[in-house]
Amino acid sequence: MHKSDGFVNSLSGFDISVRHQAKVFALGLCFLLCGWGMYSFADGLTWQFDDWHNLKKLSEVSGYSGFLDFVYGGNAGPTGRPLSLLAFISDYENWPANPWGMVQGNLIWHLMNAMLVFLLFSILFRQVDSLRPAGLMLAVFVAGIWALLPIHASGIMIPVQRMTLVSAFFSLLTLLSYSHLRCCFAARNTGALVSILVLSLVIVLGTLLSMFSKENGALTILFIGLIEIAFFRTLALPCPKWLWRLGVALLLFAVPAYVLYLGVDSLIGGESWRYYTLSDRAATQTVIIFEYLRQILAPDGTRLGPLQDGHKVYGWSNAIVWLCLVGVFLALVVSVSAIRKGRSWLAVVCGFSGLFFLGGHVLESTVIDLELYFEHRNYMPSIGIVVFVVCLIFFGWTRFKVRIAIAVGSAVLALFSLIALFQTTTLTGNPPLAAEMWYRYHPHSVRAVQTLADSYRRMGFVPAAIRELDSFAKASHGKNGVSTQALLLACDVESVDQVRARYHEVLMNVRKVQRVDTLGMVLPRLSEKVKSGNCEGLDIADIEILLRRYLENNVRLGRAKPIRHYFYYELAAIEEQKNNTSKAIEYQILSFKDYPSISHAKVIAAHYFQQGRISDAVNWLDEAKTYFGGGYLASLGKRELESMRSALVVIGSEIDKRE
Repeated sequence: MHKSDGFVNSLSGFDISVRHQAKVFALGLCFLLCGWGMYSFADGLTWQFDDWHNLKKLSEVSGYSGFLDFVYGGNAGPTGRPLSLLAFISDYENWPANPWGMVQGNLIWHLMNAMLVFLLFSILFRQVDSLRPAGLMLAVFVAGIWALLPIHASGIMIPVQRMTLVSAFFSLLTLLSYSHLRCCFAARNTGALVSILVLSLVIVLGTLLSMFSKENGALTILFIGLIEIAFFRTLALPCPKWLWRLGVALLLFAVPAYVLYLGVDSLIGGESWRYYTLSDRAATQTVIIFEYLRQILAPDGTRLGPLQDGHKVYGWSNAIVWLCLVGVFLALVVSVSAIRKGRSWLAVVCGFSGLFFLGGHVLESTVIDLELYFEHRNYMPSIGIVVFVVCLIFFGWTRFKVRIAIAVGSAVLALFSLIALFQTTTLTGNPPLAAEMWYRYHPHSVRAVQTLADSYRRMGFVPAAIRELDSFAKASHGKNGVSTQALLLACDVESVDQVRARYHEVLMNVRKVQRVDTLGMVLPRLSEKVKSGNCEGLDIADIEILLRRYLENNVRLGRAKPIRHYFYYELAAIEEQKNNTSKAIEYQILSFKDYPSISHAKVIAAHYFQQGRISDAVNWLDEAKTYFGGGYLASLGKRELESMRSALVVIGSEIDKRE
């Protein structure tokens, strides 16, 4: 490893001849154009499963209250991800008619991230003697290959997954800022206090920005710790060695320790509202890690895609789980040993790559109660694998006299990867074909069969859509909840007796439905169809019975508050239709508590006001403010409610005076 000789000029130590710069620029431009060209085949794609739930309020951001509701009203994670939601404001005109326009915005974020990856590794490779002369070229290869990985395609082409891209942007910007300042301070012998304060500020601010885009931004501190022990081990320290080591240890172990605590707590006493236990999830993730790795190194275009919720669930009795767990443990041991001993630059870089990949999965791919499999979870971790591959190829290129074989092998791998990316983008750009193929390759995915049924519906083949849903429901004995979607479609093409029979079947299966997330959009649509008189055989009383049956008998729904709020909201609408305003308000409040929003709080206050219950409206607004937490955005939301409260107080005073 190289001991820094100054970092005032961040390009010192590189081959920065005009010819070399031209090659780097040309190669980077080729990667950029190739990426944009590949993704252009996805023009024609449609919205995906999580888009509507997270972006539905984007059409209301033209007003101040609507803006606050959209930015602050997210419930995709503990933070609400306000910065990611803010990044969607520029796509106001694309919602809900132009998903491709929104994906083009995702591509811009992705290319900006690729530029940050290039800048980051142009700094890090400079710290390694053997990599310095070719550092810029290696950095552009890392950035370009990473940008074109097929495993990123599904995340980029799902509009709402801009959250992943925005979080990664702030994370990479933090890693770049830290790396640059760390080298500058070491070269200039900046005082300990200034160095520690500035670097700490960069870490804290950057990590928070990334976390308020998506929670896995917390891993930024872990990535900084890995960069420090792998690339900056010989840089001058701004404080005593023991103190610096303590700080690095905190960076490395803070997040894993917290996840371990959450895991033990969840596995002992926690319950999942999903279709698997938390223990089974932990077991399954050890296998999925290696599936991710295979899709990064040798992608299979037929297996890539966004609809993989039907992944097999493994238990601890499966031998493959223990085999994969041993593999993860060995990878950790070898990576740590390689960095600690530092016998060669390749060993250190390989150790960094292994820890970066595994560390990047500490949050989403362990025991936290999320879906089992999502390709976008590899967006940041895959950087480690790309660094490993590029440096391994460079090592072979400079050490062995088989350059032709290395070049041909690398070209074949690149072509193989590009073909997989081309397959993925072209398929996504043809929604009817994509629905067919995704369901064929993922026959146990609820989202895949729902997507296929919706595709058939849009093409006018409603009986075919119902047939697919019925077949899927029968295979799982009604546990997946798709029978409700079949009932919704049956309203258009089946007789009254058939619709009634389907309704009673759905009612009988309420208790055993495990995939309650499938009901969040289907039941409101069914309720609306019935209320508008477009479903012969059902009336509003039937929907009320179904909603209440779910709330009273389905245990998983009771744990899924973001889904349950739809049920309370629909019951409120039914009570309002029956002119039972007081009961409607009670259900509105229950819905609000499951999914708080500024507009919803104001609607409830307005209902109180319409009943002449001004004091109740004021008290409700005081209570509603307690559900918005702290922070700047929360204060803006509370200000909105406070403004309405003040107006109601004035109106109440005027009424009292007149009386």
